[in-house]
Amino acid sequence: MQKFGLLVPYIRNFKKFMLIMKLCSLILLISLATASAKTSYSQNTKFTLNLGQVTVKQLFDKIESSSEFIFVYYDNIVDLSKEVSITANNETLEEILEKVFKSSENTYKVFDRQVVITKRDGLQADTEVLSAPQPQKK
Repeated sequence: MQKFGLLVPYIRNFKKFMLIMKLCSLILLISLATASAKTSYSQNTKFTLNLGQVTVKQLFDKIESSSEFIFVYYDNIVDLSKEVSITANNETLEEILEKVFKSSENTYKVFDRQVVITKRDGLQADTEVLSAPQPQKK
């Protein structure tokens, strides 16, 4: 009978230990489920567009009306009256914007649902290299 008397404190500690382990496991599972539930809008949203000679502003309006994206920009940074022709068949937003801003001084960054249009960094350096005079051969 004394053997069981010695085990009682260990059994109480074991039950407390198991309760703590269950709570830790539950918190860990909830944390992992929350972390893996994050979605990326720009990767999952595909567009099919066939727009000929529309302004950049019209393109932005079309994308905003057919999706959850919001374009953020300063009017003096982006040439909204520039005309573009876009043909996209089941393409992501990044692929479409790469086509639009390929030959301009603007670039973009996607933050969740917001698309921020800015000036391209290093554009001045690229144009200086292209316009630098070539050395003459002797």
